[in-house]
Amino acid sequence: MLASMFDHAAMRLGAEPARALFTEGASSGHLTFAQLVDPMGWVGLDVFHAVADALTPRLGEGFLVDAVRWVLPSRRGLGAVDLTAPAPPEFFYRHLDRARGFYARHLTFSVEQLGPGSAQVTLRYREGVPRRRESCDVGRGILASLPTLFGFAAAEVDEHTCYARGAEACTYSVRWRSEPPHPAQTAKATGDHRQALDAAQRQYREIRSLNERLERQLVERTAQLSMAMNELREGHAVMGATIDELNQRHAAAVPNAGRSERSVREFIHEMRNPMSWVLSNLEYLEEATQGRDALSVEELSEVVSDAREGVDRMRGVLSWFLQLHQNEPAGLRPYDLDADVRATLTRCARDWKGAITAHLELGAVPPFPAHGSQLRQVLLNLLTNASRAMKTGQLWVSTRVDGAQQVVLTVRDDGPGIAAELLPTLFERRVGTRSGGGAGSGLHLCRVIAERHRGTLTAESQPGQGATFRLTVPLSAQAAP
Repeated sequence: MLASMFDHAAMRLGAEPARALFTEGASSGHLTFAQLVDPMGWVGLDVFHAVADALTPRLGEGFLVDAVRWVLPSRRGLGAVDLTAPAPPEFFYRHLDRARGFYARHLTFSVEQLGPGSAQVTLRYREGVPRRRESCDVGRGILASLPTLFGFAAAEVDEHTCYARGAEACTYSVRWRSEPPHPAQTAKATGDHRQALDAAQRQYREIRSLNERLERQLVERTAQLSMAMNELREGHAVMGATIDELNQRHAAAVPNAGRSERSVREFIHEMRNPMSWVLSNLEYLEEATQGRDALSVEELSEVVSDAREGVDRMRGVLSWFLQLHQNEPAGLRPYDLDADVRATLTRCARDWKGAITAHLELGAVPPFPAHGSQLRQVLLNLLTNASRAMKTGQLWVSTRVDGAQQVVLTVRDDGPGIAAELLPTLFERRVGTRSGGGAGSGLHLCRVIAERHRGTLTAESQPGQGATFRLTVPLSAQAAP
């Protein structure tokens, strides 16, 4: 019925205005347009009534009768009854109860054939069905249109009683021609609206094709978000195991010194907020997937993005703690800074997607003894901070060996710069260059790593003129205790 109502509205108002009225009326049902006009689907009676209420002011009272009479003959694929067998309307009316697919599940029928080409039909409503005129109009329209499915002219239908007006049931007298009309007569009578129906059906097919394409994209996007949710859950489990391990380390470190105990307490404090944030988002996702109302793609993407942000914050805190307290091997290994800079910039450029242009100037720095993974952490942190500060812009990275046999790594950007009041305490714990995110541990860790290599890490900046970070490490470095 909804499919027929849309075709009729599209024929009279145009496809786009009809679709706007249709979806507005059905907004309370939380259904897609394709579900609303699916001839093989079931839609709640309240949605049907809401759509009828939305269309009535534009199409007039009783438009449902016209919608069914004009559109139903073109929809022979509804599957409610086999219409391919040669059968007169008398046969169809006698077995009308088998054709409930044309109506809703709230109606039953009884048919009394009065003679050739005439019958009395009673539409009886099930208990609890609201008394709405739209349902009665649907029944009347279908009774009038049934003969056209067999090549007969439309039937004449007289209403005797109406359920919507207080009667126990709707009763109709139905009369039709007992012989099919001559094809020339029916062609003239139906030619005009057949052309209109054909145009409406073409528009309907185009819209359905577009909907199918959008639904495929929605399925693909939902699958990606589902994978992201699983990744977050797995990450949460790994975080839990890591925290257990850290607690064990804490228990073993307590007899040694107060500093380890304080840093562990600080770590637990820093982890509590992002962990609560991730858990609340995961619980929201779990409740939404078990509830009746499905999340939209935008809502699902926003929740997953929030959870990812919490995981990133936990990773930052965890990386700071582990790097700060892990026991490094006594021996240093040769470290190729130039090769590492080139590889790290290549990986970062994929994430920047052209928003940031990097300029690289390598000074042929020879491999030197160092903890490579730690210096790589410094490089990645400086590049990440610069990209987040700029969003888009220019970035310069250079390496060289100065006259004092110091390896110098310089990262400079043309972003907004660093506020003057932040520079003196920039490398302290819980101080960062970003507002509203991060644990403020990245630059502090970088400074600690530089000092472990008996080097330095400095920052220069003028507000609005970018920032420059410079790491210096002795070419023949020996790690500090």
